[in-house]
Amino acid sequence: MFRSIVVSSLLYATAQAQECPGTWICPFTQTPPTLDADFAEWANVPSYSTSLLDIDGGEYTAGKAEYKCLHDESSIYFALTIPGEYAFNATDDKLSATIATMFKVGADATYIDMGGCPDAALGCGGTVPDTCSTYLVDIGAHWELSTTEQGVMYGMNATSGTGKDNFGGKDDEYAVHSMCRMDDKGTNAGIEWSGAWSHTENVIGELGDYHFELSRLLVTKSTATDIQLAPNNTYKMGVAFWDPNQFATGWIDSGHYLTGCANNWVDLVLGDAAEEEVKNESTSSAPRVGIWSAVVALSYMSFSW
Repeated sequence: MFRSIVVSSLLYATAQAQECPGTWICPFTQTPPTLDADFAEWANVPSYSTSLLDIDGGEYTAGKAEYKCLHDESSIYFALTIPGEYAFNATDDKLSATIATMFKVGADATYIDMGGCPDAALGCGGTVPDTCSTYLVDIGAHWELSTTEQGVMYGMNATSGTGKDNFGGKDDEYAVHSMCRMDDKGTNAGIEWSGAWSHTENVIGELGDYHFELSRLLVTKSTATDIQLAPNNTYKMGVAFWDPNQFATGWIDSGHYLTGCANNWVDLVLGDAAEEEVKNESTSSAPRVGIWSAVVALSYMSFSW
């Protein structure tokens, strides 16, 4: 009983947003969140606050984003909060907000420009240049919203043969440059992402927060272009956001904003699924996270005891 209360208290401490950390802890949970874009059940999960920068270092002026992460034995989960004026267009994706996760795969892949291969800076016509093979970035849930509704969960299709999501718009892609971004393809390609989104305001032009709640299988069949995830490991990642209000015609491919502050990949640490589950009696409806993850999270914070 005493141990549960102590760990519960530590979790409340780590739930306060850490500003611009280079490491994000992704705790283990045995109670995965419901994908409905309602973040109430994420209340006691560690959060990370970051400014958003474009590829030239310009700051996103609507405010700072807040990100959270969990994983269980089969999937990883993200809760992404991004401020912005509400925009939505049912026929034009560029006039609606768009999100994507990015994982470093190739040894030379840069954080800026989604891999940054010089030979793909002007585009690649659907074929990755041979010289760009070491610049590969896994682009997950590149979610264009025009065919979707708020608060609705759009599921995965792990056996589609392509990363193109014709129903929910959350494509599974890869890139070697922001100008050379393509859908996964091949016999093992599929869409292993699920998600829901919402905005706190429903009036076009009103300032509020976008909520993106996402999940992906840890292990996929697209081994050539998907990062393969496992507990007790660290991965280089980031989040990209396309602002529908960037121009009168919406966003452009290279105009995305990135998790900022360091202009570099973030270390995503997956907690050990074998660790004992936290019994948080006071927040039984919230996802419960592993002790190892709570303790490690503290190592990235400064406290006065």
